[in-house]
This record gives sequence, structure tokens and C-alpha cells, in this order.
Amino acid sequence: MKKELILLVLGMVLVITGALLKINHFDFSKYVLILGLAIEAYVLASLVIKSLKKVK
Repeated sequence: MKKELILLVLGMVLVITGALLKINHFDFSKYVLILGLAIEAYVLASLVIKSLKKVK
């Protein structure tokens, strides 16, 4: 659970950083945004799968 929380916070930091870079029109900002959102999607999907396994 601790690993997921750290990855989720890292994803949030990357998304916020990517948004700020996007405002300043840096070219690589879209890759930072994609990486942050991918990390968040991975963590949230793994948490959903873990919670569904506990229900059964």
C-alpha cells in the first residue's frame, strides 16, 4: 500500500509539473504529462484490482 501511495504522489507531481511546463510552452511538457497520467492510471488500476480480489 505504501508503494502505491508513493507512486500516486509521484504521478501527481509529474502532472502538476507538466501542466506548468505546458503553460510556459516547453516542448517536452506533453511527455511529462503523459508519464504522470500513466503512473496514476497504473496505480489506480492496481488498487481497484486489489480491492476486487479482497471482495471475493
